Order: sequence, then structure tokens, then C-alpha cells
Amino acid sequence: MKELKLMLESVTRQTTKEEIDARFPIIARYIMDNYGIKSGDRLYLLNEIEFYYYNPLYDDLRAGSSKSLITYKRNAAAGCWFFHDYGVDLTFNSSSAEGFGGGILIRSVEDSITHAATVGPVKCVNEIWDDAVDAFSPTAPNPFVVRIGERGITLNEPDTRVTVDKVDRYKSRWNFTVCGKKTSR
Repeated sequence: MKELKLMLESVTRQTTKEEIDARFPIIARYIMDNYGIKSGDRLYLLNEIEFYYYNPLYDDLRAGSSKSLITYKRNAAAGCWFFHDYGVDLTFNSSSAEGFGGGILIRSVEDSITHAATVGPVKCVNEIWDDAVDAFSPTAPNPFVVRIGERGITLNEPDTRVTVDKVDRYKSRWNFTVCGKKTSR
């Protein structure tokens, strides 16, 4: 777990676009091959993830007339769940005030026992966060990242982000999928 947390922490305000493009495939392969998400008595394997990031060294503005950021601003430490309108991210260190941050969007998961695939970021949230929990308990169960051992997967070539590719002037190839698994592509 420590190595994954260090990888998430390695993406900082000083990280350049070139460093990001080199680092994201390494993080993707590592997390998808070695980690899953435990929710209740179920374990979900990651079959598709997508990276989002903005900082002063990288222009994350949408192409065209709209000047909004592609990535949601957030305040979070590395390794937190960040919920938004389109799903949930596993975060990098992020600070809205300092103008940097982002995370890894969960786009497709697979139940490790039934091998049933859940495709789509919002559907993944609904699947993984399916159980009601005690709102008054500080130890209420919450899905968490777990080390699973090496899956021995092969990743497809990185692709542009699913809906962002139309508005991302850099056409960032930050979408990662497992070969032979059901994904949004």
C-alpha cells in the first residue's frame, strides 16, 4: 500500500506535462495489476481507469470557446475518494487554492468472484457504494483499496479520455484499459 500511496503523492504541483505523460502509464499498470476495491464482502478489480490533472505547468482548459477546466477542482490528500457528478476519483494531492490537483476516475470494474462487469463511472459508484452505512458511526464501512497480488494483466494501448477527447487540445492519452475485459471502449 505504501508504494501506491507514494506513486499518488509523486504527482505534485511541480510535475510537468512530460513527466505526467511518462508517469501515468506506470501508475495505471501498477494499480490495475496489483490492487482492487473491497466493498463489504466483495472485491472489485479495476478494468478501466482514467487520469485527470491540472496544475500551473499544464493547461487543462477545454479547447474551443469554453475556458473551464477539464478536471474538477478539489482539496484532498493523495489516496482519498473524491465524488463528483460523473463518478469517483482516487485522488492525488490537490489544492484548489494553490491551483493543482486531480485523480484517477474509476470507469470500469469487475466482481472478482462472478466476473460481472460494471461499466461507466456512475454505475461503478452505484455498484461499489451499494450498501447503506450507519451515518452516525465514525467507523462506518467504506470501500477501500486493497492489495490483491499480481493479476498478470496486459493493458491495451493508452487512449484519449472517453468524453474529454473532444475538448482536450492535447488529446491526452490518459485512459487505460485491461486487454480482453469489458470497458467503455
